Amino acid sequence: MIDIEILNKAIALTQNGYVREAEALYLKLLEDEPENYLLLSTLGLFYVNVRDFEKASEYLKKACEIKETLGTVSALGFAEFEKREFENSAEILEKALTLGENPDIYNKLILSLFQIKSYKKAVEYSVKMYEKYPDNTDAISHMVKALTQSGKLMEAEKLCVGYLREHSDSASLWFHLGYLKELMYSDDKQACECYKQALELGNNEAYYNIAGSYQKQGNF
Repeated sequence: MIDIEILNKAIALTQNGYVREAEALYLKLLEDEPENYLLLSTLGLFYVNVRDFEKASEYLKKACEIKETLGTVSALGFAEFEKREFENSAEILEKALTLGENPDIYNKLILSLFQIKSYKKAVEYSVKMYEKYPDNTDAISHMVKALTQSGKLMEAEKLCVGYLREHSDSASLWFHLGYLKELMYSDDKQACECYKQALELGNNEAYYNIAGSYQKQGNF
């Protein structure tokens, strides 16, 4: 049986920033029960929280070998994503969606698919995310980007413009619209205005695109 008193102490130490002390307690508990799924999972999540993703993956994999749950599998997928092992994270997060779902899983899965240039799957999962979470601007942005990368530019533009009417505060949608104006019409002036909107809403990546738009317009 897990010593709940020690476990609670480890959790409290983590919350108060005493990471090494907490880690020592978790490892002590695991010494007594090395095959305890809950301890392996908890230790894996501890390492996720302190951003030691190598160790997080190590313990979460062991936990998943004993028992696969939505929380443990998705946490493993997130750890692999942070390690930039995008093929692994995509595969694991696809499995996580067979156990349950939430927007974060879709989000990291689609970002993983973009990284490995699996645009067809990115479109498929973007559509699924959009159908389940139609008011989630990440879902819309991913769908626009996936359509763009797949060469379906008119569909991407129509979706982007339509949702900007309802979500005019979405930096990512303004950024995507700027890119589409640039790509489809070579309209650097309109693209620049879209990028400016994205920048005002907090997308600092837009600085580079604004500079590029001004350069193309000869405004050095």
